[in-house]
Amino acid sequence: MGADMTVRVLWNDEFSVGHITLDHQHQQLLRQCNALADCIESTSPGADSRFHEILYELAVYARTHFETEEELLAGHGYEGLEAQRQEHFEYRRTVMKIICLAAVGEFHKIELQSFLACWWRDHILESDMAYREFLLGSARDERSFAIRSRGENA
Repeated sequence: MGADMTVRVLWNDEFSVGHITLDHQHQQLLRQCNALADCIESTSPGADSRFHEILYELAVYARTHFETEEELLAGHGYEGLEAQRQEHFEYRRTVMKIICLAAVGEFHKIELQSFLACWWRDHILESDMAYREFLLGSARDERSFAIRSRGENA
């Protein structure tokens, strides 16, 4: 990855954590990272202000995603939840610093966009994949319980 190039991450099945809501949120986060790249590469007069809008939207949506993910994992008793929370905290802290720098124009857009796209790609493919089998196993257990329960009531 060159320092002068934006990074685009396109969704494919390799990114699926096996939960439709989380997968949808991950897709949206990657779309926002790609939209930042579009702004950087655009020559339109509004591209700079749109970049800042998307950056803010990404920060807000990431918070929503982290809350959803943590709530879901807590509800299923995921043992790696604390590590996940810590990683989310570090991301939010880093992004808040970046947004503060962006507000005064002290940042490099391409480096920022590349950092965000790569962070999300790596987070999904590494940290989030750690809970994939756990969630899939929980879903199988829940479906099995629901089928047994319906059979008992019939």
